[in-house]
Order: sequence, then structure tokens, then C-alpha cells
Amino acid sequence: SPQDFARTKCLVDDFCKPCGLGEIIQEQLLKKQQVMDNWAGEMWLDDMYLNVKLPLIINSNPAAVFPYQNFPSRRHQIRFAAKLVCGMLSFKYLLDTRTLPVERCKYKEKGQPLCMEQHYRLFSSYRQPGRDKDVQRTDLGTFGTDYIVVACNNQFYKVDVQKAGEYISEGDLSLQISRVLVMAEERGQVPEVGILTSQSREEWADS
Repeated sequence: SPQDFARTKCLVDDFCKPCGLGEIIQEQLLKKQQVMDNWAGEMWLDDMYLNVKLPLIINSNPAAVFPYQNFPSRRHQIRFAAKLVCGMLSFKYLLDTRTLPVERCKYKEKGQPLCMEQHYRLFSSYRQPGRDKDVQRTDLGTFGTDYIVVACNNQFYKVDVQKAGEYISEGDLSLQISRVLVMAEERGQVPEVGILTSQSREEWADS
């Protein structure tokens, strides 16, 4: 409406006036630019993620959807899981060795390099719940991945994926996953700890 437009114009004019809020913020950003490669990253992480109190499930968790798989047997399912994990480990090797090609803009400002920091935190970060604000715990100092965590029937198992400095084969990983399934079935019902991630962040922090 004309009233909304007039109000918005007034706010913009006030923001852009000399010595106004816009000028003050711009000066602060220019100072940050001198000491930070990406001054927007930290603010984005806090504002869009760590300060958000909604449950992670459906609201924030990164995920990927794969085509439906019709496994003839459990053995086929295990082999598929092992193959998927081995592919992820190969990708992580590129991250650890910093040999992953830099992504670049394809449209506007074509060829402009994009920030890659989110990639390097993909397999090495944990979002610790907090009452006031979550904390991102990241370990970028360790080369390679010694183990993965396999979740099965509300149980979590540490599975080694390295031997003598090399990633184990797809076949060896399949064997490890098979053992996890057997142990999980033998143990039976346990407290459903994983469900805590579906709570609000304050509740998860208290838990």
C-alpha cells in the first residue's frame, strides 16, 4: 500500500543518511575485512543456526535423499552401506589433503571463487546443545578419519575404518557393519538416546 511504501522509504532514508546506522555498520564491516577472510561466516552461523532453538530434525539438519533401494537381502544392504561410506571417506581424503577443487560461480560474477570452509567442517564438526546458544565443536587438526559411528536400533557403535594408515576395503567394512548388526540384535532394547535431537535445543542441553 502507499502507506507501507512511505514507511519503508522513511526507514531506508534513515538507514542511509550520513552518520546513520548504515554508515556505521559499513565502517565496522570494512574493519572486519582487514582481519577476516570471511566476515559474514561467523554472523551467518550464529544467526541462522547456533542461536536457533528449534529441534534440528526437519528444521535444520543437512540431509540427502537417495533413490529407493530394493535390497534382495541384508547382505546387499550392508554392501550398499559400506560402498557409500567408502565413497564418503574418499571425499574426506580430498578435504584432509586440501586437494578438493575450489568451487566457482557459474552465473553472476562467473569464475569468482566461493568460500569452501563449510566443506572442511562437513565430517569434523559437532553442534553441542546449549541453553543460551549452541556451540560448534570442530576438529580440523587431525588428518584422516580413524573411525565412524554406526547407529543401529538406538545403539551407537565405534567402527574403525583405518588400518596401518590406510582406509580399510569395502569388504572389510561390510564385515564390520555385519558385526554391528549382530551385536545390536543380541543386546535388544536400549534407551532411545537418539530421540533427544528431536527436542528443542534447551531441552537437549538439559538432558
